[in-house]
Amino acid sequence: MKESLPYPVLSGPVAGLALLIAGIVGVGFLAYDLGERVGYAKEGLAQRAVHPPAPKPPPAKER
Repeated sequence: MKESLPYPVLSGPVAGLALLIAGIVGVGFLAYDLGERVGYAKEGLAQRAVHPPAPKPPPAKER
């Protein structure tokens, strides 16, 4: 006889949907973490908006 498992098992479309959702959430966390590491955190973006970089000087004229 086949014994039943003590916990529910996902199969078919339900398992596929669960894997899809887990993948999307995982990619979101990974992108956020990598963005923080390279300096695109919310504080960095806000600071850049308050203090924009200085404009480049015009090119020097030749004499």
